[in-house]
Amino acid sequence: MIVISIAERKESPLIAELARRLDEEQQKSGMLKPEFAAFIGISGSQYRYVRTHEANPTIEALCRMASALDISVYELLEGKELGDRRNLDRWGMSKAFGEVFKAKMDASGLEREEFIKVANISMPQYYLVMRGLVNPTILTAVEIAKRLELTVWQLLGVEPWDGPPKAAVETTAMTAAG
Repeated sequence: MIVISIAERKESPLIAELARRLDEEQQKSGMLKPEFAAFIGISGSQYRYVRTHEANPTIEALCRMASALDISVYELLEGKELGDRRNLDRWGMSKAFGEVFKAKMDASGLEREEFIKVANISMPQYYLVMRGLVNPTILTAVEIAKRLELTVWQLLGVEPWDGPPKAAVETTAMTAAG
């Protein structure tokens, strides 16, 4: 199971950008912190954790915040324009997560149990992923993406991932057959 420490949260550029962006938006709104927290769909204590870089919000919470601010999750966490990337909601990201995860597992040539170990998730988490019901925290998604040699935005379907190069699939198939 993946555990994200407070130190890792404090060092995360995504969490730093989230805190910066929410602080900027709160200042622009003229709302007090508790009002702004309610406006973006989180509690006052959750907002405090975000501001101190101790938070690790779920994809669903990030989607709520981004929706309230009328921006994408990508813009909220990266501080960049969405451009050609996809602006998916929580369910779109969960579905993409499952599809990309399955494609990576199929391309790996590993048995399910072996691949789950590589991804460092539990069997119950695996079933949620495969059913498109996963709601990981952003830093857990980042860690799983790294383990699968993807960006978090590819894993969540925001940026394209076209699968492994054809040669890699052929090599994997030959290795499995040999």
